[in-house]
Amino acid sequence: SNRNTNIRLCSEAISGAIVQPGEEFSINNLTGERTAAKGYKDAAVIKNGVYIDEPGGGVCQVSSTLFNAVVRAGLEITERHNHTIASSYVPLGEDAAIDYPAKDFKFRNNSEGPVAVVMSFDESEKKLTASVYGIPILEDGVTLDLESEVTFEAIEAEIKKIVKADLPVEKRFITVEEGREGSKVTTYLLTLKDGEEIDREVLHTSSYPAKAPVMAINSNALPSTAPDIPEEGGSTDGGLEDGSSED
Repeated sequence: SNRNTNIRLCSEAISGAIVQPGEEFSINNLTGERTAAKGYKDAAVIKNGVYIDEPGGGVCQVSSTLFNAVVRAGLEITERHNHTIASSYVPLGEDAAIDYPAKDFKFRNNSEGPVAVVMSFDESEKKLTASVYGIPILEDGVTLDLESEVTFEAIEAEIKKIVKADLPVEKRFITVEEGREGSKVTTYLLTLKDGEEIDREVLHTSSYPAKAPVMAINSNALPSTAPDIPEEGGSTDGGLEDGSSED
């Protein structure tokens, strides 16, 4: 319910925005900082590659949904960031993370007339819709779509080991944090004429870093019975660039 509240508040803050030709739209400029004072609730956000609860968690679903609508309208994306952990509600490479004030979602109105952004959120159906209205940029019969391709997969990074003495005697080790695999993704903008692809170009690339699992090992465990877990390796991101924080 907290996440739904945040999605609704963010949607209401940007819905109805009018972007004149040549102007740039910014979610962060329209919402400002998403704080408890504005009604935003604590929900999961990503900080340094892990989930924590903060006011405004979930608003990236608003920016990601709008991003997908804006791209298909033929408008020019001027700022977009991927998450450090892949989102479940859009395909890899087709998300748009926001984090005030460091990360924003922006587009420029490159059409010949004003553009209106309309967001609607049906809380009972849990359905979020983004619509963009204006003078069409694309010719009749031409549509745009996205297609993403995983270009690199990183196996889970090496285990980080932390030694603790306060584990129950019967516990040799426990998993403190689960690891995850990483990937690099190339997203293509497809141009279709009457449903047939006539062109594709690279829109952007995205990096989702691998994360090492963290193991706690009983320091009192006998060497003969202790699990064979490697020491912490040098690199834990699978060679992928990590971000700092996002909603």
